[in-house]
Amino acid sequence: MVTSLERTAAVAAFRLLGIGIAAGLGLGALEGCGKISDDSTPQRVHDEGDRELLQKEPPPPPDPELWRRGPARTPASMARFTQPDLSKLDGHWVVASDIPGQRELWIFDSSDEKLLIVDRHGRERINGLVAMTPCTLRVTDEYGRTSSRLIAADGDQLYVSAGGAVAITTGEGEAQGVLACVGHHVYERKPTGECVDHNEMLGIWRENVVDAERCVPGRDAWEIDGHTLTLLADGLWLDEKARALPAQRFEDRRSAELALNAAPEPTGDEDTGTDGSETGESETSSPGKPEPSDAKAPATAQ
Repeated sequence: MVTSLERTAAVAAFRLLGIGIAAGLGLGALEGCGKISDDSTPQRVHDEGDRELLQKEPPPPPDPELWRRGPARTPASMARFTQPDLSKLDGHWVVASDIPGQRELWIFDSSDEKLLIVDRHGRERINGLVAMTPCTLRVTDEYGRTSSRLIAADGDQLYVSAGGAVAITTGEGEAQGVLACVGHHVYERKPTGECVDHNEMLGIWRENVVDAERCVPGRDAWEIDGHTLTLLADGLWLDEKARALPAQRFEDRRSAELALNAAPEPTGDEDTGTDGSETGESETSSPGKPEPSDAKAPATAQ
């Protein structure tokens, strides 16, 4: 016969066993929480939307050449002005940088519209380069971002700058053609006598009629938006910033890099702002700087 003492002991034992089982199950659940199943066997897809998504082809990889933007669309009214001959830029040129007071090396291939920009520290950037107007170039970096440079030619001497002002005039009197590139603005005197401001955004040009005085050259000087332009050659006007650092052509990359490194460092007091938008930089390793004393004189542009 089971005594009350034995009955009490049996009940206590069963309770302890139940507590142990419950605790074990709880720990097992906590241990498995957050784990990713290692089961790599194929699983049935029950949702029709998920099935269609999985059956779609993967998206194409990103375009590795975002600097290729194709030719720029120039307003038809500018056809009476001569477009820049970019073949003159083929080869190795040291030009004014978008950092005031500094220069950079341009290695350009007009057949591919590909421009390699090398700074004084040897860092390289791949860009696309096309003529946007008779006095502006469009530079597109590796991320597809664009900026503009001014360009002017006096015979074989080229001027390339990230700021300042360049203007071109053709003819005389009321029929005189006037085109002035100032920052992001391109002012043109129409045959009607109106002065319009051409502004480009996302490949679309817009015109706004502005004060006619902006399109009227002076006898000795020409004031446009705070820039003072003076006559450099017949029909060619430049302000001080645009003509400060004329482009120099070199026979090869080494001689151009020697001249680039021989240029004095800019002072800390110079303004670091630019008239154009910033461009991204991708840095690559390059050989160490050559000695400035080995710099060669620039070759004459062909």
